[in-house]
Amino acid sequence: MIESLPSDIQHFIQAQVSAGKYSSEADVVIEAVKLLRDQEENYQRFRAEVQRRLKSLDEGNYIELNGDEELAQFFDGLLQEVQVKHEVKHKVRSMD
Repeated sequence: MIESLPSDIQHFIQAQVSAGKYSSEADVVIEAVKLLRDQEENYQRFRAEVQRRLKSLDEGNYIELNGDEELAQFFDGLLQEVQVKHEVKHKVRSMD
């Protein structure tokens, strides 16, 4: 066990091993580090996507909607597009 870990973390690790979830304390730490790595990678992808979208907005790629009526029309149009795509997908599947 890594002795410099806080006692509550040490107890948690030992409890995971005692519960049979992991075969050793090292396995618990390895899994924790893998999860942390995955979280960091996901965060970096998220940041990159936010930056890409902000740049797109700065370039004027957006739709301006004024009021509830325009908003409702916009979403009605999206719903119709989804329904059409869904119907086409079902027709293609039924032809198979």
